[in-house]
Amino acid sequence: MNELKGLLSVMVARSASDLYVNAEARPTLKIDNQFHALAGPALPRAQVDALINDLLTDEQRQQLQADKGLDFGMGFDGVGRFRVNVYFQKGSLAMVVRYIKDRIPALSELGLPDVLHDLALESRGLVLVVGATGTGKSTTLASMIDFRNTHRPGHILTVEDPIEYTHQHKQSLISQREIGIDTHSYADALRFGLREAPDVIMIGEIRDPETARQALRYAETGHLCLSTMHANNAHQAIDRMLNFFPHDEQVRVRQDLAQYLLGIVSQRRATGVDGRRVTPVELLLNSPYIAELIDSGKHEKIKDAMASGDNPNCQTFDDSLYHLITAGRISEEEGMRLADSRINLALRFKMGKAESGSRYLTPQKHWLSKSVDFSRFRTFAVQPAGAGLSRRPDLEAILKQAIESGFRDRGYALSHEKPDLLVRFGFGVGQAPEWVAPDESSELQVAEQGAGRGILVVQATTSAGKPVWHLMASRTTGQQARDQQEINVEIASLLSSLPLAQKASRARAVTG
Repeated sequence: MNELKGLLSVMVARSASDLYVNAEARPTLKIDNQFHALAGPALPRAQVDALINDLLTDEQRQQLQADKGLDFGMGFDGVGRFRVNVYFQKGSLAMVVRYIKDRIPALSELGLPDVLHDLALESRGLVLVVGATGTGKSTTLASMIDFRNTHRPGHILTVEDPIEYTHQHKQSLISQREIGIDTHSYADALRFGLREAPDVIMIGEIRDPETARQALRYAETGHLCLSTMHANNAHQAIDRMLNFFPHDEQVRVRQDLAQYLLGIVSQRRATGVDGRRVTPVELLLNSPYIAELIDSGKHEKIKDAMASGDNPNCQTFDDSLYHLITAGRISEEEGMRLADSRINLALRFKMGKAESGSRYLTPQKHWLSKSVDFSRFRTFAVQPAGAGLSRRPDLEAILKQAIESGFRDRGYALSHEKPDLLVRFGFGVGQAPEWVAPDESSELQVAEQGAGRGILVVQATTSAGKPVWHLMASRTTGQQARDQQEINVEIASLLSSLPLAQKASRARAVTG
C-alpha cells in the first residue's frame, strides 16, 4: 500500500491526470495528454498483482473475477482522492488511476459556454452532457453542480459510480452516494431517491433503460436532473435515449424529451497550441421548433436547426472549433481533424479571416419559412434573374452550375419540367432586386453596396410562386481568376441553411 501511495504522491506533485500500472512496464503518468514513464525498472507481474489485490475487498475481488473489470474510488489522507479501473491484460492484472482534484474548476475555467450557468440554476428539466470517454463530461457536471451549490439553496443528490469530485456544503446541502458503497446500484438509488426530497439530482451516467426511465421521471416530477451519456452529438444522444425503450414506448419518450429536455452539451477533446487540453462544445438548447422536431421524430433536422442561427445560444461543433481557431487556442489543423464538415469549416475560416476586400462571398442574411415542410420538395430548377442588378453575364453560367451542384448536394433533383422549387439568382452591384419578395418577417434587405462591392441573391419559390428560402451574400467585384470547383465549394457552404430534401434526410438517417 505504501508503494502505491508513493506513486500517487508523485502523480499529484506532477499534476498528472492518470497513472497506468501494467505488468512488465514502468509506471506511466499522463500529463497534458503526453505520456511519461517514471524512472526505475519495469514492474514484474507478481508485484503488479500484489499491488492491486491489496487495494480490493473480498467482494471486489469476486466481482473482478466475474466481470473481468472493476471501477471504484479510493482516497489517501494527505494525497487525494482517486478513481480506479482494474482490468486484465494478457492474463495479468492492470489498472488506471485517475486523480480527482480537490478543487472543482469553474465553468469559465473550462472554457464552457456561459449559458451552462443558467442551465445549472433551472428548477426542473433534463440536461445531458455527452461525449466519448475522457472528454471531461464528469468535470462539466461537477462544475455545474458546484455553481448551483454556490448560488442556490436546496438539496442536491448525486448518484455516482464512483464519486469523482467531493462537494462541500455551501448554499445547498449535498448528499453524494457511491454505487457499491452507499447503494447497490443506480436502480436502487434512483428508485428511492424521491423519498430523499432532492431539488437537483445528478446521475453519473445513463447506461441502461431503467436509469433513462428514472432520469425522465425526475424531470417530469419537477426536479432538475443532470447526467452524462456516451454519444457523439445531440442527435445521437436523442436517438440513444429512444433506443433504450421498446418501440411501442418511443412515441411517449419523444413527447417527454420534447417537453422536459432543457439542453444537450456535447464535448470533444482537442489539443491546444500550448499542448494543453481544450474542449470544443456543441450546444443544443430546447426551443419550440427543436421540441417539434423531437416530438415528430425528425432528429436528422436538428443539426440544421442549430446551424440556422435562430437560437443564438445553440452552437455546432464547427462553430466552436471556428471560435477556438480564431482565438488562437487550437491550430487550424487540429480544428480540421475534429470538424464535422472540413470543407465548410475551412471555407468559413478563410472568409472569417478575410477583410472587407475579400474575394470570397460572405453571408449577409438568410430567411427560411418554417411553416413549409421542405421534405415534400424533391425537384428544382435554377435560372438567372438579374432584374434590378448590374448584370454579370460572365459569372452567370459559373454560378448557375455551382447553385445546381449545391442543391443536388442537399438531396434535390434537377428537373426543368414543373420543378417543386424554382431557384432564381442574381449577382452584381445595385439595390434590392425587383424579383425578391421575402416574407414580411424576413427583414431581408439588400443595401447599396458601392462600386467595389457585389452581391449574390438566391431565392427559392414554390410552384405557386411563394418564396420559402432566401440568401444574400456579398464580396468584392474584382477580376480574380477562380476555378469552378472552388466556387462550387463556396456556394455549397452558403447553401447550408437550406433544409435537406427528403431523399438526403433518409440517406443521412441510414448512414449516420
